[in-house]
Amino acid sequence: MSEQEKEQEKEQESEKELEKELEEKFEEKKPLEYIPLSEIVRWNAHAGLYLAKTHPDWIKESKKLYGKNEEINRKIGLFAANICHIECDAIQNSANGNLIPGGGGMNGEVHKNAGPELSEACLKIGRCDPGKTKITPAYHLPSKYILHSVGPDDQNLDLLKSAYQTALNYVSDKTFQIKSLALAALSTGTHSIPYEKATRVALSVVRDWLDVKDNLDNIDLVIFVMNSPQLFEVYERLMLEYFPI
Repeated sequence: MSEQEKEQEKEQESEKELEKELEEKFEEKKPLEYIPLSEIVRWNAHAGLYLAKTHPDWIKESKKLYGKNEEINRKIGLFAANICHIECDAIQNSANGNLIPGGGGMNGEVHKNAGPELSEACLKIGRCDPGKTKITPAYHLPSKYILHSVGPDDQNLDLLKSAYQTALNYVSDKTFQIKSLALAALSTGTHSIPYEKATRVALSVVRDWLDVKDNLDNIDLVIFVMNSPQLFEVYERLMLEYFPI
């Protein structure tokens, strides 16, 4: 073996060792509380089994705003958790217009857990107007991407609708290959849109999007995520209207 070949072999071994070291570091950083998609109960089971026993009156009295679609019901879920912990292709962040970390809510959590690289990426993007969405890598989060959506800070439901629609546009764009998506309960914080109004916007936008065959064929799971027990119950009740069982 020539000296040049020996050097090449040595370099290859060093690269392999570095790759192994990085993988080990990543595994060490990965917290146990990360939530795999296998733990997300699909809506057909959540409503058909759990709600049928606990709230049969909701099912009986709910207005059916859309037709029943079993395939759609198998591709949506409802989950109470910190959205940062969900292992999916993309999560939605309730961002501010400057795309900077701030506050003790979701945006602050996302930036804290994703690491300083996220702030640098957002700084390069600049601003994001209300009703719009920007995409970045998720860095140290278990997801691949973060969709930074800016909801309205007033009662503008059209801007809220647009914030969800522009996030879903990235899913429709097959460039990013987003097959699983965790959506935030945008604009439901203090002094913002009442729970029921905001929830109806989110559910109607997602249902209309899933009613498009190409979108339904190219998504595996859309998860509605929130931390508030009160908001979770609102979603449970209203989903029966938009996603009847």
